[in-house]
Amino acid sequence: GSGKGEVCRRFLNYGILSLDTDKIYRDLLSWRSDCFNELVCAFGEGILLPDGTLDRKRLASMVFCGVDAKEKKALLEKITHKHILNFVRAEIKRLAQSRERPPAVIVDAPLLYESGFDKECNLVIAVLCDKDIRISRIMKRDGITRKAAEERINSQISDEVLAQRADFTIINDGNFDLDAQVNEMANNILRRR
Repeated sequence: GSGKGEVCRRFLNYGILSLDTDKIYRDLLSWRSDCFNELVCAFGEGILLPDGTLDRKRLASMVFCGVDAKEKKALLEKITHKHILNFVRAEIKRLAQSRERPPAVIVDAPLLYESGFDKECNLVIAVLCDKDIRISRIMKRDGITRKAAEERINSQISDEVLAQRADFTIINDGNFDLDAQVNEMANNILRRR
C-alpha cells in the first residue's frame, strides 16, 4: 500500500526495469507449478477452489488470522520465497545477457528483508507512506476490510525499521514531489553503474 508499483513505473522513464515479486507470486500460482504443488502439500487441499485453482482468500485467512497464523505465515513464506527468488535471479541473469540490457533492475519486494534477498541487492530503496493512506489503498486495491488491511501491515516490518535499514527512502504520501524523488534516485543509480 505504500505505492512501490507507482514508484517502479516512474523509474521506467529512466530505462530502469522492475520485477514485481507479488506478480511473480501470482503467476507461479496460476498453474500447477512446483510452488503451487508444494503449497498444496503443506496446507492441504482445503486451499483449493472446486476448479482446482488456489483459493487465495482462504490461504490469506490462514496466514493472517487464526490460532497458528504466525507459524503458517512462516511456512508460506519459506515455500514461496524460494520459488520467487529463484525466478527473480534467473530473470535478472536473462536481462543482464539480453541485447536490450537495462541500466538497472529493481526488485519490487514487500518482503525483501524477510526473504533475505536484500543481501543480494546493490542498494535498497524503501518506499514509505502514512499508515492510514496505506490501509486505504490496500482496502481499495484488494477489496478487504480495514481490519484485514491492518493485519497485513502489522505482519510486516515497520516503516521505522525499513527507513533505518534501507540505503534510501522515497516518501509516497502525496506531500512530497514523487517525480523529483525518483529523478534523484534514478540519477544516483545510473551514476553507480
